Amino acid sequence: MKALRRQCREKLASYGLPPAYDLPLLCDHLARVRNREIHLVAMPMGTSGPCGLWLSFPGTDYVVYEAQTSRHHQEHIIAHELAHMICGHHGVGVPGDDSGTQLFPDLDPSLVQDLLYRENYSDAQEQEAEVMAFLLGERLRAGTRGRADAPDPNSVLGRIHGSLNWRREDGS
Repeated sequence: MKALRRQCREKLASYGLPPAYDLPLLCDHLARVRNREIHLVAMPMGTSGPCGLWLSFPGTDYVVYEAQTSRHHQEHIIAHELAHMICGHHGVGVPGDDSGTQLFPDLDPSLVQDLLYRENYSDAQEQEAEVMAFLLGERLRAGTRGRADAPDPNSVLGRIHGSLNWRREDGS
């Protein structure tokens, strides 16, 4: 796990992100670096399906995420899908997989280069994406410090937030 975290940190560093950012800044930066538009789409995904997925079209990526969950969960879902982009993952393409048709019945399947969501990734890809999403989340949380919507660190919510937002002294 330590080696994976180091590899993810190195890969993330190659993108030249600022020390702290919010989701719009992160998406804009990744879009510029990758020379591809990134659109975030909130959508009720249902309890039996994925909570997020990445649709790759020629020149444009769409990250679809669960609309009916907390903002923090939405940020993690989005960070996870962006992590797959950063890591260069591609869908396995399960034969007979009609999940794209179920979620987007009006979408011509031949237009989608890759339909990527949790069930179509290998375990190694999922593990790498989760580590990368955690690293992205650290900087997203750093970007919320001092913002108007960040909880007061002395309030109950602020203390809970602080207890969940910890970092080990060795940086791992």
